[in-house]
Order: sequence, then structure tokens, then C-alpha cells
Amino acid sequence: MIFDLDGVLYPASNGYLEHVRENQRKFLIEKFLLSGAEARDVQREAFARHNQTLKGLRSFGYAVDHDEFTEYVRRGMYEYLKPDVTGETQRTLLRLKENKNRFEKIILLTNTAEKEAKKCLDALGIDGEYIFADGIYGSSFLGDFAKPMPEAFKEVCKDINVNPSACVMIEDSFKNLRTCVETLNMAGVFIAGETMEFEEGCDEEKIKSVANVVVDKISSLEHVSSELFI
Repeated sequence: MIFDLDGVLYPASNGYLEHVRENQRKFLIEKFLLSGAEARDVQREAFARHNQTLKGLRSFGYAVDHDEFTEYVRRGMYEYLKPDVTGETQRTLLRLKENKNRFEKIILLTNTAEKEAKKCLDALGIDGEYIFADGIYGSSFLGDFAKPMPEAFKEVCKDINVNPSACVMIEDSFKNLRTCVETLNMAGVFIAGETMEFEEGCDEEKIKSVANVVVDKISSLEHVSSELFI
């Protein structure tokens, strides 16, 4: 089972992702002396083309250091990311983790840096070292690849020695999930949230035609896909 991070382990509507986008624009203004309008256009186009702003900026010719950029744009996360007060997210992850008969491995795969992903898990009160002991994969491991490129998923599956067709991908990005399901024959769980508003060509009909399951949060999985917990 492969989990995305942003918009999956916490709601994309909590303001943190917009905070990250604002930090990306500030980075462009400070580092490359762009105007506010220019920074907004460049950031939006970079993400739209590659689903990862860093990769998009580099494709446009901006010399951006990986560690400097990811650390800068992810700062301030503890103001937005908090543990789920209901405990439902943590309980769901623990139940899936303990279901050894169903899932041999559970990993996290994100387009941000592993170091920043671990900080996010800490802020969310999720024991990443236990839940994702099988691997936390991000931009440092992926290198030139990024979701939704098939190579990103293939490299991770190769590293954990699991065939992609044996995996379940849990995503809030339709572009990412479509690659997993249509190209790599994974099962797909779609988390319906704010991310849908930022992806062109993403609507409920298309999502239902690709995803095996659609839920609003991962804690809803037990109600609609109880077989995952058996």
C-alpha cells in the first residue's frame, strides 16, 4: 500500500498547501527578483506542467538548489499541521499497518523531500518510523522523476521489491492516480478534496472511471472498503 502525503494524511483545505505555494512565490521573488505577478505565473505554470514545482522551475532554466528550495517552501508547517483530534487518521493507519495478511508493506511516496515529509508526519502526530518503516520516498530518492511520471512509481516499487500491479495507491491527485491505475495496473483510492480544484480535466465522472474507491478522508476507508482491514 502506497500513501501520498499532502491532501491524504491531512485535508488539503487546511491552508498549509496554499502557504507552501505562497512560500514558493516568495522564493522566486527573493532569489530571482521576479515581481509578484511574475512569480505567481511561473509557479503556477511550473506545477501545472510537472506536478512538482521544483522540477518545473528547473525545466524553465531556473538554477534551484533542491535542499534550499524544499526547506524554504515547507517552513511554517507546524502552524498548519496538527494531529487529528479525533484520532481517526492515526487509528486507520495503525489498523492497516497491523494487517500483515493483507499488506506486506506500507510506504509513503511524495513529491517533496523526505526530510520535509518526516517533519510533516511529526507535526501530524503520525509515527512515521513505525507506520512507514518500509520506506518514505520523496524527491531526493526520485531525482529526475516525479509523480505522475510512471518511472517515479516504478523506481519505488523496484526498491521495495513489489510489483506495481500488487499495490494500492492512495492519492488526492487525479493525474497521479490515473498513471497508477491505467499505466501500472495498481488499485486506486482517490481522496476527494481541494486538490481537485487545481487539476485541469478532473471531474467526478472521470475520477469514478479510474479509482476503485473514492472517499473524502482515509478514515472513511473502513466504512466503504472493509476488506482492506480483514
